[in-house]
Formats: sequence, structure tokens, C-alpha cells
Amino acid sequence: MSNNWGAVQHPSSVSLKVNGCNYETAAFRFSNNTPSGGVSAELVYAGLGTTAEVAHASVEGKIALIKRGTIPFTEKMDNAKKAGAIGVVFINTDNSTPLFSLPANESNLPVLFMKKSDGDELISSLQGNNLTANMSVEGAEFVKATSHNVIATKKPMKNKDTNQIIIVGAHHDSVSVSSGASDNASGTSIVLELARVLENAPSDTEIRFITFGAEENGLLGSKHYAQSLTKDEINRTVAMFNMDMVGSKNAGEFAMFTYDGKPNTVTTLGNSAGTRLYDAIPYNQIGRSDHQPFTEVGIPAAVFTYAPLEPEYHTAKDTIELISKEKLLKTAQVLGAAVYQAARPDTPALERSNVAPVPVEAEYDEDLHL
Repeated sequence: MSNNWGAVQHPSSVSLKVNGCNYETAAFRFSNNTPSGGVSAELVYAGLGTTAEVAHASVEGKIALIKRGTIPFTEKMDNAKKAGAIGVVFINTDNSTPLFSLPANESNLPVLFMKKSDGDELISSLQGNNLTANMSVEGAEFVKATSHNVIATKKPMKNKDTNQIIIVGAHHDSVSVSSGASDNASGTSIVLELARVLENAPSDTEIRFITFGAEENGLLGSKHYAQSLTKDEINRTVAMFNMDMVGSKNAGEFAMFTYDGKPNTVTTLGNSAGTRLYDAIPYNQIGRSDHQPFTEVGIPAAVFTYAPLEPEYHTAKDTIELISKEKLLKTAQVLGAAVYQAARPDTPALERSNVAPVPVEAEYDEDLHL
């Protein structure tokens, strides 16, 4: 499956000055440009960027300084935009500025990312003081390109077809600065391995193995695929398992994330398999990966990864030397067991929130983050 999409040329110039002092920043992919010369406005601290915090900070006509964490970047930006902010500067949880993406549309604000030490310094300086910031993002532009999704379908046994569908997916693209070993050759390799292992396994459920293009450009491949599904296909799809960055030696523990922060069939199946084979798998809320478009059309979905992310994320250091075979094996075993628990002929057809035969609900971990 191929689809045309609007790619983005990364900004040629990015800067942030606060009261005349320069700060090191990076622009988000799909950040809007500022007018030539940038925008100057009062800098205000809006906590974690929740609706209540941006309202309390009175961000209208100002540049919002917001900490990373708890809710997705997109939600933070949308909250600030709706409250009238003209730009956003996010503060990382460490002293790096990796490349993150916003949704691929032209209604985003100018958005920058700064290291924790600089952000903490600015938060301290804002106590009792007014600071003026000038932020500049120039040279970003949308261009037309073509991307491809690769789809392989395992049909169910004809005499035991439940008429249900399971999707197993991962994106096969990477950012331009990286070779993409963890992000996301690791996830793609698991999709291929599960397709190989399950090819001849008896099943009563259709399984679609998909690698998506243009994830790094705003989830465009998965969005195109999810939105192309018929209403009947959506109603028959009981689970979408997504894998993103499942191989780095330097990442944290095995984890699941749902776009809406709620448990679903996928988290229950995943945790059931994890509990049987290794240990319980916690979950939390995040978008920014290919599970999101499926949730948005009404399909239970979750992304499996290791959290917190490796420091090599979206850098040239994301190489095969840092891939853990043990983490790849664990991911493949858990997801293979989870998928087959639902697809094998002796398991009753699934209701979306009722997983047979032994459901083990996942626990929400409020401290879990990428």
C-alpha cells in the first residue's frame, strides 16, 4: 500500500533568547515557522501544560515554558494553543534535546525543546521576575513525497473462522540522522519474526502483519491505513499490537502505552502473556507511535517498548552494536504468546474487553514515562 503525504523540511535555523541570553534548543518536527526574525513575548511557566495549568499561567499572547511528562507533547501544545500562546518551549527530563515529532499538520505552534538544566534555571528566574523571550524557527516547509506500508495477511482456518482481525505492526522508517537500529529496525524485525513463526500455526482469526512508512513524519503510514479501513473491518478488529524501540541495551524496562491512558484488550493480552513468561507489564499513556491512529478509529491498541528510552534515541548513536538480543527475544516471546492466545482455535472469540482464557489486567504506573 502506498500513499502520498506532506513531508517536512527540518528548520534551517532555530534559536531561543531570554532577556538577551542564548539557549541551546532543538525544534520539533512539524513545528511551525515563526515570522522572519522570530516572535518576542513574555515567557511564562505553565507546569506540565495541563488545561488548568495553562489557564492559570495566563499564556495568551505569550510563550509558554512547559515541562515534559504525564501527558503527551501534542496535548500540551494543543492546550497552550487553545489558551492563546504564540509559542511553546518544552523542558526535557534530562540534559539532551532529541528529535521529537508533532502531528503532521500546519496548525501547530512554533515549538522548541531545551535541556533540563537550562529549563530549571529559567523556572527559577521567573519567580518574581518578568522575562522576555525571542524564539525563532525558520526554513521548515512541507513537501510532497510517497511512502509505503508493507502488509502480509494470515488467513484463518476456513471451518473455524471467528471473523475477527488482529493487527501486528511497527514502522520501518527512521529519522535522517540515525541508522535506526532500535528505532525501529527492532520493532520491524519482531513483526517479520512473528509472521514467520505464526505462518503455519492453526488459528481462527485473521492476522495482519504490517510495517508502516512515514511514522517519523507524523504517523502518516498508520494513519492512512487505519482511516482506509471499512466500518466492518474496524468492528471486526479486536486488537492492534504495535512495537517501537524494543531492542536497545540502554533503554529501561518492558512497558506498554495506550493513547488514551486506558487499559484495553491489548494491554490485558500483553500482561497475561508477560505474567506467564516473565513478569507483569505496566502501562501508561502516550501517543506518538502507530497505535494512536487505530485508537482514534475505535480499535483497541497499545505500543510495546522499553522505558525510559535510551539516550541514543533519534541520534547517530542508534546503531546495531547497542541492540540487546535478550530484549528482542523477550518482546517476540511475549507478543507472540499474546497474539496466539487470542488467535488459536481453542480460545473463544474475543469481546473487546473480555480476554479468554485467563485475563490478567495490567496495572497503571503513573511514574512510567518515555
